Order: sequence, then structure tokens, then C-alpha cells
Amino acid sequence: MKERMESNGAHLKELDDMIKINNTLREECMKKKKAIAYCRRRINRGLPVDRDRMIEDIEKEIRLNSSGSIDAMNEEAYMDEEQKTILEEERNDYERSLEMLQKTLDGILSSL
Repeated sequence: MKERMESNGAHLKELDDMIKINNTLREECMKKKKAIAYCRRRINRGLPVDRDRMIEDIEKEIRLNSSGSIDAMNEEAYMDEEQKTILEEERNDYERSLEMLQKTLDGILSSL
């Protein structure tokens, strides 16, 4: 019984770690998307892009929009191997998206 509880505890910790990584990657993707949108809005209006203000506005918006959402994700009591596979695929998708978004943002910022 003790070994089973330890095994379940290790499994839950691994899944919790995976969820945290995915949440971090999702948040980074959101930040990049918001930065791209901010830059495009400013450029389309003929206004300069203020990087410090952009970062400040994005952080404020994310704090307002995400209160409580990570806690809700971490309330999962148990996940099976299929759910673990889904989390791994989701992480891979976030990593690819993050790379693509960073390249787009770099291109926009380098043209200023």
C-alpha cells in the first residue's frame, strides 16, 4: 500500500510539473502574441513603439486576465498515460508556437 501511494505521489508530481511547464509556455506565447499585436497597432497608427510601455501593458493585462486560471488547472487529482501524452503534445505545440512568435516579433522590432 505504501509503495502504491509513493508511486501515485511521484506520478502526480510529474504531471503537476508538466502542467506547470505547459502553463509557462502558454503564458509566454500569449505575451508574444500580445507584443506582436501591440507593435502592429502602433505601427498602423503611425506611432512609435515604446518597448517598456509595451511590456508593462502586457504584464498588466495578463495579470488581470489570468487570476485563478492556473490554480484551476492544478486541481486535477489524477491523470492517466493518455492525458500525460496529451500534455506532452501540448508542450511541443507551445514550444513550436513560441519559436514562431519570437521570430515574428524579432522581425517587427528589427524593422523599427
